Amino acid sequence: LRVFVSTVSSPLAVRSSSKLEDSNYQPFAGVYTTYMIPLTENRDQMLRLLGKAIKSVYASVYFSGSRTYIQTTGNLLSEEKMGVIVQSICGTQHDGYYYPMLSGVARSVNYYPIGSEKKDDGIVNLAFGLGKTVVDGGHTLRFDPKYPKKILQLSDTSLALRDTQKEMYVLDLRPGSFKTSRDDGINLVRLPVADALKSFGYPELVASTFSVADRRIVPGVTAQGARIISFDAILKYGKFPLAKLLEELMEICKKELMCDIELEFAADVIPEFGGNAIVLKLLQVRPAGVYDDDADMTYDQVCGGIHETLLVSDNALGSGSISGMDYILYVDPAGFDSSYTREMAAEISAMNSYMKGEGGNYLLIGPGRWGSSDPWLGIPVVWSDISEARMIVECGIPGYQIEPSQGTHFFQNITSLGVGYLTVNTVTGKGMVDAARISSMECIKESKFVKLYKAPSELAAFIDRETSRAIVGL
Repeated sequence: LRVFVSTVSSPLAVRSSSKLEDSNYQPFAGVYTTYMIPLTENRDQMLRLLGKAIKSVYASVYFSGSRTYIQTTGNLLSEEKMGVIVQSICGTQHDGYYYPMLSGVARSVNYYPIGSEKKDDGIVNLAFGLGKTVVDGGHTLRFDPKYPKKILQLSDTSLALRDTQKEMYVLDLRPGSFKTSRDDGINLVRLPVADALKSFGYPELVASTFSVADRRIVPGVTAQGARIISFDAILKYGKFPLAKLLEELMEICKKELMCDIELEFAADVIPEFGGNAIVLKLLQVRPAGVYDDDADMTYDQVCGGIHETLLVSDNALGSGSISGMDYILYVDPAGFDSSYTREMAAEISAMNSYMKGEGGNYLLIGPGRWGSSDPWLGIPVVWSDISEARMIVECGIPGYQIEPSQGTHFFQNITSLGVGYLTVNTVTGKGMVDAARISSMECIKESKFVKLYKAPSELAAFIDRETSRAIVGL
């Protein structure tokens, strides 16, 4: 490591590569931690930081979240074997912070095709700065690599102002900012993108401007107005063929792994060429969990066997029948207040622990985006908080319609476990939740925001992967 450290010229990412994590049939994504350490002139100091980071990656196998995940997947901790990968971080220094121009996650299957998109086209989530914004479920730019000019978030000025990236993650280059911690983001800083664009050398590649006078989005940052992270110069005007490259990379990786894949990437400007050259770096490729159970059954066949429908969704992630749910954990949208989402997460975690002790599984229903790092977008639970859920449902409520998450570690884990993920938007009439019937069931546990109901019999649940429709009933 001492010899290696003497050769590096950029900050380093220290990440895991384990036997379970790289499994084709049950991939772990984001279960173990990735640490980033700054580049320092004192190489002995950098060596000490690297040693701490490596030990912390190994230690993350024993964190409660990791152990819960291993136990839930039916694996044994004693079977796990891990290697550690040390990578140079793609990026450049800007005012004491280090980050790439863009980073993202691309998935070869799109479970939420919109308009002309197709499921097999794949989907990309893109962010300004480090990729933690993407994998933690923050605001990102979502596009189909075959149609990079058609981006839903930019189709309307009000959508663009509301649903595009507002904050970014950057690496703090001060050596003292790295401490041994369970939090792998200990030395990452969240910056407002408007502030970062002032010190970023090529803002015209990343941002557009909302011109108040014209009420339209203008490419680049020469106009006065609010900045919008649109990547128009790259996606719309072809400054760099990102969409085409990702499309080809996904096709190659899909053929090699012989299954749907998810890949992480980053790109940055090469300073020596004055913004006219961009380098794309492929960071990680992994199988995307897919289940083919009940492949011969159809949605209509299942509907015929359900006597009482509780929930219907047209946007479902997962495949086949989901069994073992005798309970419903319900966050009532009627009294939902986004300023209390952290308290809601704590209550859900306590309910989950109770269910774990009882040996039961539940259907989880609530408004907003589950697992978001931004508490204003939804309830910021982590996997260990909802480990006993077999199906989770995101509900849209007036003034709080969040685009379904995709390509995040949180939902990669859920789909690789065969947990269903449904979106129901009763505001626009897409899907249905029978709140009255759920409320009429026996409430066995209640807190300020969350109620746990006991179903009269095991819930019948089915997701049709071909049509993305799902039904839950009795």
